[in-house]
Order: sequence, then C-alpha cells, then structure tokens
Amino acid sequence: MKKGIAFFALICALFIGCSKQDTPSPYTTNDSLLSRPLDPVADPIVAAGQDSFAQYIDARRVRTPEQLAIMKRFASNPTIVAAVYRDFRSYRKKNVKPDSEEVAKFLAHHKITLEELKAILEEGDRLGWSKHE
Repeated sequence: MKKGIAFFALICALFIGCSKQDTPSPYTTNDSLLSRPLDPVADPIVAAGQDSFAQYIDARRVRTPEQLAIMKRFASNPTIVAAVYRDFRSYRKKNVKPDSEEVAKFLAHHKITLEELKAILEEGDRLGWSKHE
C-alpha cells in the first residue's frame, strides 16, 4: 500500500514537473533577424484580454518602449536608418552571425551597437523595405 502511494506521488510529481512550458516573449528579438527579414503580417500580436472576435494589433504600427528608446537616437536623422538597413542587406544575404568579424566591422564603421542594428533591421522590415530588394 505504501509503495502504491509512493509510486502514485512520483507519477504526479513527474506530470507536474513536465507540464511547465516556457514561452518566449513576442517582443524580444533574436539573432535570426540578422539573417532573414521579420514578417509582421505572418506573426500578428494577439492583444491580451480579447474575446473570440480575434481582434489583432497591427504589428507594423506597434512599437514597444524598449524599441522606441533604442530608436530615439535616430529620430532626428532617419536617413541614417535607411542607409544602415541598405548597407547591411549584403550581409543578410550571407547569413552572418552576430559574433562574426564582419558584423563587428560593420558596427564600428556605422558607430552603432548590435541592439541598435537589430532595431533598425526590425524597423525596416516592418516598413516593408525587405520586399524591395
């Protein structure tokens, strides 16, 4: 009887431990942004608390506070954003990695950080610049 209860408790603990799922935040960018464009239409953001009418937020228009803070530096001169996006296009086709020497040289040449580069690429993709290659 005691073995049966211990076995049952062990099985329950196993199910509880395996049922937890870690889901990534939809607002975080990953390193694949350097090698392929973001498609905001294919990955819409579902607003929390919405009912079955499935109202979606247009991801091309929504910016998180983190993205706005990063892009604040470029607000006075948006031509820099377009130039960086255009210049990085050839690196994207090569599928570069964020820790590669090419990316480090690119960042030093344009005097930006990796986070700013990701924000610029994400902004350009949201505006549809990747479709005009």
